[in-house]
Amino acid sequence: MSKRLDFYDVIKGVAIFMVVMGHIITMCIRDIDSAFIFKIIGQSHIPLFFFVSGFFTYKALKDPQGNIAEEFLQPALFKRIKQLLVPTIAVGALWLWYFPHSGLQSPLDSTVSGMLLSPWKNGYWFPLVLFLVFVIYYVFSILAGVLRSTVNIITTAILVWVLIIVGANALDEKLCDLFSLRLVAQFYPIFMVGVFARRHESLFYKAVENGYVQTVDILTGAVAFYVSAYYWEFPYIPEDALMLISLVYYTCLSLVAVALAKKFTEAYTESRIKNVITLLGRKSLEIYLLHYFFLFPMTGLQATMLNLGLGFTPLFITSALAAAIVIALVLAVNEVISLSPILSTVLTGNYSQRKK
Repeated sequence: MSKRLDFYDVIKGVAIFMVVMGHIITMCIRDIDSAFIFKIIGQSHIPLFFFVSGFFTYKALKDPQGNIAEEFLQPALFKRIKQLLVPTIAVGALWLWYFPHSGLQSPLDSTVSGMLLSPWKNGYWFPLVLFLVFVIYYVFSILAGVLRSTVNIITTAILVWVLIIVGANALDEKLCDLFSLRLVAQFYPIFMVGVFARRHESLFYKAVENGYVQTVDILTGAVAFYVSAYYWEFPYIPEDALMLISLVYYTCLSLVAVALAKKFTEAYTESRIKNVITLLGRKSLEIYLLHYFFLFPMTGLQATMLNLGLGFTPLFITSALAAAIVIALVLAVNEVISLSPILSTVLTGNYSQRKK
């Protein structure tokens, strides 16, 4: 990746660290996910991954003239199967075996039924949903190549979103949960925001660097965050409308994240901390797939956290320190796995031949 865009690795690095922090709170300490810091984490990390994925997927399907090249679609789809579905099935099966020995009390249904029929897939829903969003986008991209007009393309993207929502509401609940369709409906639009951000890249960066735009962005995002995170305080807002409000927050969040990551990367070009965060971003899928195996029970801290009123600072420090330990172990094990092309492909979806 070019130096000009390596701040997107910084975004992914921060996001995957937040993923592990969130799981420390909800799976290791347990029953304190009402904490404000957990709300921030839960509403922020996954949307950033979908935004960045959309941003780079748009470029990946372009020919040198900037047109959608249909011959790119089949190899791109095969790549996503190998990168996302194969390791999810393999690692998910290992997690089913390992979970009873982990000492954890997962809030998810950690059974075969939970893996197949629960929309959360024992925590492994993200790769499946991302794959389905890719498939939808590949079909959409062919239409976009015909439509040409930006207005028509945006209209089509919105219609596709509406169809996903209608399908998620109309289909049998078990079938809907099998394909995690409600999660697809939730995160497809922010993926498309990333696509359009790349399609209109110069305009997007002007918005990112405009102080007035960012003022509106921060204030709007704060309101949208509160409504979407504490939705039970707004019972009169329909579920589908909440999804739209979440999209507003996700979009505002993405603009702020790009601005901060860009600023950080430019200020700390060769710093060690920047290199570490960038590494986490480039290894984010491996960390996501393997980190569950290194989570450990911390329920003894539950009473302490509650006595501290679930304060932001103590909970941040506790979950961040534990997340750092877990990620360090994951990266060490990943290095061992990377020695084997078969294990690396099956367990992490990523294999690069080492130089001899």
